[in-house]
Amino acid sequence: MKKLKFGKLIESKRFVFFFSLFIAIIAWLIVFIQFDPTGDKTIRNVPVIINVENSSLIQDLNLEVIHQKTKSLDVTVNGKLYKMGNLSPDDFEMTVSLSDVSKEGEYKLDITSVRLKDESQDYKVTDWFPRSVEAQFATVSSKTITLEADAPN
Repeated sequence: MKKLKFGKLIESKRFVFFFSLFIAIIAWLIVFIQFDPTGDKTIRNVPVIINVENSSLIQDLNLEVIHQKTKSLDVTVNGKLYKMGNLSPDDFEMTVSLSDVSKEGEYKLDITSVRLKDESQDYKVTDWFPRSVEAQFATVSSKTITLEADAPN
């Protein structure tokens, strides 16, 4: 078996190239993590869910969302870049202002806040688009009817 000598390895251009590349990547990672860089990232296609369960007025009127035009929004998050890589559209929840809804009809509702489900100090929501959602409300009721068949002759 042949022994490799360090002196001969240093003379090899291929070894020096790959060793230099390895050291450069390690140095870059150390600087990247050490100086804690922050930046913005946009998460696209965050689903819009209008929660009517928290509004007693809407429940008293028996209103439900039967159609909504805006299905998703784009959310801009600011924080540590290396930690924002795992964020997905399902990590967010929003609050929609239902104060204008008083009867059946179509409404343009303001999205008052968007936040992460898991509160973290590493990043925060800075903006979202669109700022409102269009939804149609209607009274939903149910009735039980007993059907009987009558087939004379």
